Amino acid sequence: MKIASVCKHVWKVEKFSSLGAEFYESEPFTAGGYNWKLRLYPNGKGKGEGSHLSLFLELASPITLPPGSELFVEYRFRILDQIHHQHRQQHPSSGKDWFRGSTPAWGLLKFIEQETFRQVDKGFLKNDACIVEAEVTVHGISKAL
Repeated sequence: MKIASVCKHVWKVEKFSSLGAEFYESEPFTAGGYNWKLRLYPNGKGKGEGSHLSLFLELASPITLPPGSELFVEYRFRILDQIHHQHRQQHPSSGKDWFRGSTPAWGLLKFIEQETFRQVDKGFLKNDACIVEAEVTVHGISKAL
């Protein structure tokens, strides 16, 4: 039996107030032998648009999966409180999803409310930068029959 592979990735998003695109992607990182990236929507996406930041974990190269295969992955997102160190974690505490070529990304449309995120005393946005952390556990791959 293969032991699950756990990776923690920290992404500092700088010059937040000047971000104008729909979304931003982190540099790729490796977990479980696959390349991943985080995708942040500063103005939200879908049900979170205009009220929340949305955050997703995305398989950077879905074509690297064998056809018909899927990866079972557990992920946990946090936004770091840079003042009090009382980090904001997603609720529920983690997501568990199957990543495949046709569905290479999963995440949260309502990761954190924009109003809460922007409150100076909360520490999530300090010196126009925020720090996002993702803990990614790749449990395994199911192969096509």
